[in-house]
Amino acid sequence: MSVNLSIIAQNEFNIGIKGGISYSGFHSGELSPYPTPLTYVFGFMGEYKLSNNLSIQSELLYTKKRGIASIPDELRDPNYYPGGSIYSFLSYTNFPLEVKYYFNDNFAAEFGPQLDVLIKEETVLHFFDNSADTILNLKPNELQFSLNLGLSHEFIDDFLLQLRYSYGLSNVYSEINPNIDGENSVLSFSIGYNFL
Repeated sequence: MSVNLSIIAQNEFNIGIKGGISYSGFHSGELSPYPTPLTYVFGFMGEYKLSNNLSIQSELLYTKKRGIASIPDELRDPNYYPGGSIYSFLSYTNFPLEVKYYFNDNFAAEFGPQLDVLIKEETVLHFFDNSADTILNLKPNELQFSLNLGLSHEFIDDFLLQLRYSYGLSNVYSEINPNIDGENSVLSFSIGYNFL
């Protein structure tokens, strides 16, 4: 009986680690986004198989997000935010919860919500007139939400490749102007390994 229970557990539940690179930035046109350097993502993942084609996957991740944007003149308060570009450096703990649909034994699509918890931030204002940069205290929202869509491919033994797009739903910097949508989205590529 114990052997049979062990086999069932191995078939239904997996725990693993993952790590990779990510590309992030503001996706709002109001903030006139610019390209940003690559960052990284790593953490743990757990998957529970509901059937041969369907499973639920949850993760605990650490991610770094960057964003570069300029504020349009009509949306800027000249008394508080003079002309310049905002450089944001944000660190999060992410909690994705996704449904996975398997097209076959190795290839799956993933979809679901994600909670982003801010753990560190630094925002720098680079002035257009090339004067000294200023560190801003914008107090980003500590809790943010995203919607994930991705693909995963399992290969070799217990290894997988994962491509994911995380679309930010929450305004990152609401203090700049409540009418500005400043959501931050991420495209990531990861390699994972299931050790249980």
